[in-house]
Amino acid sequence: MDKKLLQKFKAGKCTPDEVRKILLWFQSEQAEASYSVEIDNLWHREDEFILSNKDKLFKLILDRINNLDHSAGSKEHVHQRAPLPRRQDFKTNKFLKLAVTFVLLLITSGILYFFQPRLFQQQQPATESKILSKKINQGQKYTMKLSDGTIVKLNSGSSIRFPEKFSDSLRVIEFEGEGFFEVAKDHTRPFVIRSGKISTTVLGTSFNLRSRSTSEKFEVAVVSGSVKVSHIGVGDNLDERYLTPNQQAVFDNANNTFKIQGFDPEKVLAWVNGIVVFENSSLVEIKNKLENWYGVEIDISGLNRKISKGYTGNYKDKSLETVLDGISYVLDFKYEIKGKRVIIN
Repeated sequence: MDKKLLQKFKAGKCTPDEVRKILLWFQSEQAEASYSVEIDNLWHREDEFILSNKDKLFKLILDRINNLDHSAGSKEHVHQRAPLPRRQDFKTNKFLKLAVTFVLLLITSGILYFFQPRLFQQQQPATESKILSKKINQGQKYTMKLSDGTIVKLNSGSSIRFPEKFSDSLRVIEFEGEGFFEVAKDHTRPFVIRSGKISTTVLGTSFNLRSRSTSEKFEVAVVSGSVKVSHIGVGDNLDERYLTPNQQAVFDNANNTFKIQGFDPEKVLAWVNGIVVFENSSLVEIKNKLENWYGVEIDISGLNRKISKGYTGNYKDKSLETVLDGISYVLDFKYEIKGKRVIIN
């Protein structure tokens, strides 16, 4: 679907043929996947739309239509307009979500004549699924399987929130940290990962995602399949990027920009295979990575000289002592391990 045509539709400037084309497209699976993030965001605006109560929601929409309809034009003009196409095979929750969202879109665009109240009759609100959460401590890694069959490998310091059972229209989770996702294919239910203001949408693929509140960058690297990354920018403008295998999107929080680039799977996915990687890393970067990897506290305050050169090396399933032996030899420092505390001098 041409986005310019959609913008024309929202502005209420489409011809009847263009409107029919958009309405038919909107009910397709392609549209459901493409606009799943926007639909879900609108669905969760509980302060504006009381979606837990169907009667209140229905009255709210009718009131808004009635208020606008008085100034929308003559009744004769309204009668000339075409009815909304209907599709009968929607499941209850999915149908209600799409119907509410689309009616609100019609309200904002001024095309009121497509609204039919019977769309909301006999539709019952879906039962909320229990929300579960998991937080991984420093020095630990964890692999889990979600209810849809999706496999998630969580790096240390990561956290995830997810429903015990996904709805019949979307699979939405919240995530912070670093994780490798092998998303189960389901073309009727897009899989959406929310990380702050960024959403990652897929149907079935595998990718590595890194999003930490303390970091200046968000990164998603696609191994197989395809991924859509969306960010709500200045003025609520939606910035979307589509990634294919061997592509990585890096979002810079400082200037609100995406950069699409290639990546080295052996480096990006090293942690999944138990490999800690240093690439010309400074002492501070080494400190942060070892603290996160081994769950220790490293004190470098006693170091009375500046170490300017970086360190490069890979360690697979090695002990903290073995790694420190290699790094200290190259960077020329001494260390002492006291339980969960490491002192470098």
